[in-house]
Amino acid sequence: MTSITRLQTALQRVLIDEAESLARATRVIRRQRKLSGALLLQTLILPPASSGRRQLIDEVAAPACGSHPQASLVIEERSSWVAASQAGMGSFLSYRPVVARLEHVEIRSFQPMRTAMVGFVHRAGPVSAAAAELIRTAQAPGQAAPG
Repeated sequence: MTSITRLQTALQRVLIDEAESLARATRVIRRQRKLSGALLLQTLILPPASSGRRQLIDEVAAPACGSHPQASLVIEERSSWVAASQAGMGSFLSYRPVVARLEHVEIRSFQPMRTAMVGFVHRAGPVSAAAAELIRTAQAPGQAAPG
C-alpha cells in the first residue's frame, strides 16, 4: 500500500495543488464557484461507456439530472477508483458497505434514497443455516439498508 499512498500524494500534488496554483498564476481561473449537479456529473470516475456498469449509471443519472455523466476519468478496474478519488481526481458511485471504512473520503447518501435490483447467487442444493438466513433477509419486502 505504500506505493499507492505515494502515487496518491504525487497525483494530488500535480493534478490538484500545482494545477490550482498554475491556474491562478496565469489567470486562467479568475473565480471559483460552488459545485453544481452538472459539474458533479463531469467529475465522476466511471467505467468505460461500453460496460454494463456504465449503462446502469447512465440510466440512473440521465433522468435525474437531464444528461448523461461526462467522466473525469475512465477506468474499468474499480479498485483504482478509490486511489483516484482520494487523490482528488473525481468522485464515484459505490455501495456504502464497500467504501464505509475507507480513509480520506467522504460518503454522501442520495436523498431520496435510490434502490437497485440485484441478484443473489449461491450454489445449487442445500445451503448453511447462515446462508439460508441471508437469503430470507434478502427476500424480505421493504427492507432498507441502514444509513
